[in-house]
Amino acid sequence: MKGHLKSDQNHQRILPQKKHMLISRYKKSNTKKASFLLNTVTKLNLHNTEVINDRIENIDSSNFPDRFDIVSRAVGSIEANIALTEQLLKKKGVYLKLMKTEDQFFKEHLPTGFNVKKIDKYLTKTKDKTRILVTIEKVQ
Repeated sequence: MKGHLKSDQNHQRILPQKKHMLISRYKKSNTKKASFLLNTVTKLNLHNTEVINDRIENIDSSNFPDRFDIVSRAVGSIEANIALTEQLLKKKGVYLKLMKTEDQFFKEHLPTGFNVKKIDKYLTKTKDKTRILVTIEKVQ
């Protein structure tokens, strides 16, 4: 099931002006995840959304818009995320967004040549954890 899968619905209801790409890192075990994402995209009528079952470093970015965000979840450290997306982050207007706990974020290292542009805090029901969405940019 490696490759590109598109929802074929005729209606866009959420952020119709933007194109969304959901990338599920390709492994045989992740085929179910990509199938779930495609099914969800189809049921929600998100025809401006494409599900890609491949590794991000293998994806041809020539069809990407001039400006876009890379939102990463459960991929690993900040350094690992930057290593995987560094080619895409070289482009001005491309940002990496990572969901972390405050503890995780402040224990990790931000590689030279990258800045934290913004941190948004999200309180969770768990007393001891505040989630943060960290926006990282490459220094131009």
